[in-house]
Amino acid sequence: MKKALYILGIVLLSTSCNLTCIPEDTLSPDSYFKTGEQLQMWLANCYSAYFDNYSAAGMMADDMYKRTYDDICNGTRLPTDDMNSSKEWGFSNIRKINEFFENCDRCEVKSDRIHYEGEAYFFRAYDYWNKVIRFGDVPWYDVVISSTDNENLYKPRDSREFVMTKVMADLDSAIVRLPAGRSTVYVTKWTALALKARAALYEGTFRKYHGIDGYDSYLSLAATAAETLIDEGGYSLYDTGATPYRDLFNTKTPASCEIIMARIYNLANLATVYSNIQYNINNEVYCFSKSFMNHYLCADGSYFSTKPGYASYTYTEEVKDRDPRMAQTVLCPGYVQTGNTDTTMVDLKKVKTGYKPIKFVADATMDGNKKGEQYWPCFRIAETYLIFAEAKAELGTLTQEDADKSINLIRKRAGMPNMNLAAVNASPDPFLKGIYPNVTSNKMTGAILEIRRERTVELAMEGFRRWDLLRWKEGKRMIMADTPYLGAYVAEGTYDFNGDGIDDTEIYATAKSSSCGRAYKLSDLGVSGTSGYMVQGLSSEYHWNENRDYLW
Repeated sequence: MKKALYILGIVLLSTSCNLTCIPEDTLSPDSYFKTGEQLQMWLANCYSAYFDNYSAAGMMADDMYKRTYDDICNGTRLPTDDMNSSKEWGFSNIRKINEFFENCDRCEVKSDRIHYEGEAYFFRAYDYWNKVIRFGDVPWYDVVISSTDNENLYKPRDSREFVMTKVMADLDSAIVRLPAGRSTVYVTKWTALALKARAALYEGTFRKYHGIDGYDSYLSLAATAAETLIDEGGYSLYDTGATPYRDLFNTKTPASCEIIMARIYNLANLATVYSNIQYNINNEVYCFSKSFMNHYLCADGSYFSTKPGYASYTYTEEVKDRDPRMAQTVLCPGYVQTGNTDTTMVDLKKVKTGYKPIKFVADATMDGNKKGEQYWPCFRIAETYLIFAEAKAELGTLTQEDADKSINLIRKRAGMPNMNLAAVNASPDPFLKGIYPNVTSNKMTGAILEIRRERTVELAMEGFRRWDLLRWKEGKRMIMADTPYLGAYVAEGTYDFNGDGIDDTEIYATAKSSSCGRAYKLSDLGVSGTSGYMVQGLSSEYHWNENRDYLW
């Protein structure tokens, strides 16, 4: 014991003179920024801060309902609301990135400095764009602010136009610095082009539908960025197997042909990194709305809304002969979960609209809390195709050739007929015209509506729908008191819910009368009488305010 204490004393005495040194495991401007590895470490947290967003799969809008209201649908959102564990009005990540720029010239290898400058420009643009779409005008900072810099600490907000000009400039700086190689886990030139296309489309359409000047320049930037990525990035849609759309999302490993950037989850990781998408679908009772289901075309490419009596088709009737993506997104008769052999039937007592998601649902081992390992798609080429088509349509310049290199590739992967530009513009879908009344009648009305249809079904549960409605000035559709969330149409009778040709479920008004093993009383489904739409139990008196609610 005395020997041990003696040795400890020597150690303490020998290190006491270095107590003021900067710890070697601390990232400090005084000791870092000298190597590419140190630059990478400084920016590493940005990946989890901006891309750990699987919870977006359950965002409520007019397409998705769940057990508890989201704040935007209940009128309770705040400027301090979370997104990826950082406060939206917070500037800690911006400060960290600006600190990087003030010190990165210490890096001894120029190529490393340039590479990570590209990442820093990308992340600053991403952060500021997220602020703009929530708050509009925000203060722009590209310097590190000291505690005594009152001029910057208390400066007013810069204009939306000024900040978005800076965002586009940062993305251009990122594009020329980032590597052109492909990676699903690190930011590349193609990731920056994908973000530029996404941000410019949002800004362009927000300006167009909210009556703000300058929308056409942003739509042009979106179309150009998207086309560059399409023509030069070398990406293509994943089309392996009989159900490629479903298979794309229920796996641990992203398909590198289509996925530009992904968040990977791995339970074997020392930090126990997990995704809870599959657990949340069951626990939060995610379910789609009738409006969402009506977006799907018939399998032959015709409008479902033109079928006589389509509004009162029952669950088993409406899912027949539809766009194959419906049965790869929604639990339809005959569904078998990955890894199982028996069919799974929807439980109408739990799934309040009758439409349960199966997108992102893998095998049963991922059903439990903190057990999921499905990757999260941050950017994929299908979205870029849709951005390109939408930007061109909103500009009024979309051609059939443009449609064939974008939206029709998506339809081909789905097993659907091509969109004929002349035909849809000559005869737009009346259902979609009712859903999106703010689309003005012009030569591209039909194309714009069809592209919105494709965004709705192709990008379902990927976190886009809420933001699409905001930029299109259709926010009222998200509010239960203004646009009720209707579910499946149900009526007295017996039904084949597992798709084997034998009726297995009865729906009745007063008393069960069949030998079916499953039965539901209409009143328990929110229906009075002998037929009607399943109606949600949640209610809210909040109404959308067109003059206030598009920004936080």
